[in-house]
Amino acid sequence: MGKCPRIGVLVGSAFHPNVETVSINIAKLLGQNFKLEMVTNVQVSDKIKDYYKIFNYVTKPSTSMAINLFKDLINCYKYTISEKPDLLFHIRMPNLHGLIISVIGKTFNIPVIVRYTGEIFLHYKLTNNPYKKLKYFLLHNTLSRLSFLLADRVIVLGSKLKKDLIAYKINEEKIVILPQPVDTSKFFKPHNKKAYKNEIGVNNEKVILFVGRLHFLKGCKTLLSVIKRVIARRNDILFFIIGDGPLINDFENLNPKYVRVLRNVERDKIDVYYKAADLFIFPSLLEGTPNVVLEALSCGVPVIASKAGEIPNLISNICSSEEDYVNYILYSNFTTDQLPKEFNWEILKKKYTNLFGQLISHSRRTKLS
Repeated sequence: MGKCPRIGVLVGSAFHPNVETVSINIAKLLGQNFKLEMVTNVQVSDKIKDYYKIFNYVTKPSTSMAINLFKDLINCYKYTISEKPDLLFHIRMPNLHGLIISVIGKTFNIPVIVRYTGEIFLHYKLTNNPYKKLKYFLLHNTLSRLSFLLADRVIVLGSKLKKDLIAYKINEEKIVILPQPVDTSKFFKPHNKKAYKNEIGVNNEKVILFVGRLHFLKGCKTLLSVIKRVIARRNDILFFIIGDGPLINDFENLNPKYVRVLRNVERDKIDVYYKAADLFIFPSLLEGTPNVVLEALSCGVPVIASKAGEIPNLISNICSSEEDYVNYILYSNFTTDQLPKEFNWEILKKKYTNLFGQLISHSRRTKLS
C-alpha cells in the first residue's frame, strides 16, 4: 500500500468508558499497520493517546446534543481538509457520526466504514411517547439507514445484525461481519476465584454481577424486580451493580446487605469483579454484541441474558421473562459457555487489517487510474 495508511476515527463528544474500551481494542488490531488519528472534542486519557494522534479544532463539548453534533461535524470537516486521511471510520452513533463521515467521505472521495452495533431500528417501538417515537424513528430508521447507504462498507457484529440491514435494503455486498474484540489478556478465567472475592470484600456469598447503564433499555426494571424476588428468598446471594443512569436511586434503595451499587469503577479494575462473580446477568432490551457479555465469558463466568441482538449466538442460558431469571438463579446449576472461537484475537486482527487495507488500496488505485 506504499506509505503507512492513515485512518481518521470520529469519536466527537460521545466518549464514555465503553467507547474508550472499543477504541483501544480496535487500535490494538489495526495499530501495527495503520496510523490512527482520533477526531474528538473531549479530553481523552493517556491510554488513548498511546494509540491515537488526537485532533481537536473546536472548544470543549456542550450540554446540548445539537451543538455537540455541529461541533463534531466542524471538527471532522476541518480534520479531513487539513490531514487528508486515507479512510474515515467511527466508533458509535451511526445515525450521527456515521452520517457525518459518510457525507464528508463522499464529498472528498475518501472511503468510509460505518459500524452497526445494535438493534437501533427497534428503538422507536419501545416508547409510547409520540414525540420520542418520531425522534427515534428519524434518528435510527432514517439517518442511520442513510449513513449505511452512503458508506463503502458497513461492519456488523454478527449474523442477526446483518439480516437487519438486508431487511432495510442495504446492499449485502458491502456488509461485513466483524465481531468486536475483547482483551483476553485482561479478562481471563482466574485460577483462584476466592482471592478476587476477598479483594471486593465478599466471604462465602454467591456473587451475581451486572455491569451497564442503569436504564430501562438495559432491562434494569426487570433486573430490579428479579433482585427483590431473589433476596426475599435467599440470604446467600450478593448482587453487585456497576453503573450509573436514571434508575440509580432505585438500586441504591435496595437492601445494602444483599445489593452493592458502585457508580464508578475504574476501567483498569473492573476485571476484578468479573473474576469474583459466580453469575453475570444482563436482561437488556436492545443490543448488538455487548462488551460486558464478552468480558464475562472471557473470565469464565456463567451468563444469563435476554435474546437481544447477537446474545443468543454467544450463550445458551437465554431468559424470556422475569420468571426465567428468578428460577435460574434460585434453582439452576450455573453453566458456563465458552467465548466463541471467532473472537480469537489473531483471527480478528487479520480480518480487520484486510478489510481496512483492501478498501484503502482500492481507493488509491482508483484515484491513480
